[in-house]
Amino acid sequence: LGDVGLRSLNLALALGIGANTVVMSWIRSTLLNSIPGAAEPSRLVVVAPVHPEAGVSDTMSLADIEALRGPGSPFERIAGSQIDVLGVREGPGQPVEWIWGQPVEAGFFDVVGVQPALGRFFQPGEDHPGAAEGVVVISHRYWQRRFGGAPNVLGRVLDLNERPVTVVGVAPPEFRGTMGGLELDIWAPLPAVTSPAALRQRAESHGWRWLHTVARLRDGISRDKAAATAAAIAARIAQDHPRENRDTSFAVLPLWESPWGGQEIFLPLLRVLAVVALLLFGLVMANIANLLLARAQSREGEVAVRLALGASPIRILSQFLGEGLVLAVLGGVFGVALARLGAHALLGLMPPTYLPIAYDFPKDPAEDRSEEHTSEL
Repeated sequence: LGDVGLRSLNLALALGIGANTVVMSWIRSTLLNSIPGAAEPSRLVVVAPVHPEAGVSDTMSLADIEALRGPGSPFERIAGSQIDVLGVREGPGQPVEWIWGQPVEAGFFDVVGVQPALGRFFQPGEDHPGAAEGVVVISHRYWQRRFGGAPNVLGRVLDLNERPVTVVGVAPPEFRGTMGGLELDIWAPLPAVTSPAALRQRAESHGWRWLHTVARLRDGISRDKAAATAAAIAARIAQDHPRENRDTSFAVLPLWESPWGGQEIFLPLLRVLAVVALLLFGLVMANIANLLLARAQSREGEVAVRLALGASPIRILSQFLGEGLVLAVLGGVFGVALARLGAHALLGLMPPTYLPIAYDFPKDPAEDRSEEHTSEL
């Protein structure tokens, strides 16, 4: 086979490794690690209404969330949020910057289990209608970009949708919000973006579904048991409020099955790509096996001569193993290089979206670190 055969082997192996690495990196980053920085992410779940005809909905009502906090709740903590483009400026007369943010309930950060890089998070009562002072938490990325990482950002008053709010904290660098795969830059209690009258009206209505809900399971409670308990709570709500919640139950889903966020965008495509990558890897392995067999047959004369000259079978086998190791190393190196290029190229296959897509890829599989790339499609 000569040099052409070796190049074919290296190329086939690199393609197989590169394609699978790209797909598995996306699955890891967008689905398995959809909330970077969260404490004990295995205990985090998505709670959503489910109807026998309409299926799983992406939003819940404040009243339903409050009912799930009651006695017998399977959740240690639960909080709702929404995603919106918010207008931020540093004062009257200053230009408005439109950034993606997440209005949340006050216990949002306690549910996720992250600690502030600077300042504090929200306190109980700051999400009640008519809260005395509006407060916000900004992302570490926005803090560095807009305020140069200055510690005196705490206490700074901003205009958020034409309402004065005070910066009280900075999120940790790895945290981007709970909308998997999306980059959010500001978090505010619900009253900061919703009028007191509207918030009171929504808090009393089981039919006003507008919040994406994340919960933390109690220690020792499985997702299946939580789903059964949540369904029982939903049945009681439906009995008390048949007009709004008739035939409505609650689904308790793993983060990667979330009906909102990057998971909703990427999951269908990643499923297809995972199957394609596995099929490609199978074809690559078959092709490599055929090429190695052909190469071995072409060297039968060489092996016979070396045996006749006194070379031991172990020495010949060691040479072949060494050649195979070199082939595997070269294929792996080229495969990783292709994976890095392919990870970026994969964005071109994503469906168009106005959302701020963010994704992480590990620099070194042996290190628990990641390199962040952000792109808006």
